[in-house]
Amino acid sequence: MLSDGRLEIEIPYFMKGLDIPNSLMIFDEAEDSDEKLMRLVGTRMAKDSSLLVLGDAKQAESQFSKTFNGLTQLVERAKGNELFGCVYLSEDLRSDASKLFAEIF
Repeated sequence: MLSDGRLEIEIPYFMKGLDIPNSLMIFDEAEDSDEKLMRLVGTRMAKDSSLLVLGDAKQAESQFSKTFNGLTQLVERAKGNELFGCVYLSEDLRSDASKLFAEIF
């Protein structure tokens, strides 16, 4: 898909000035984004594009960023807007050992 141009990978910090039309943009691991980065990625959407933002705020790197980061701010501020939808997954689908580490740390 990369070789025939159907898939492109962009590093967010190098996206300034880009318009991304007719695309599904995926922003993964967004729990470590800040508001500035979330704005940068979101404002790149051009005509007929959508943005899928993925992340788990509980896995943010610092305690501060678990509540004051781009992902949590997007969810709080966009709630109720017809252009926004949010899906919360209630179950960790990894192993029992993974769940143990998540509980401990």
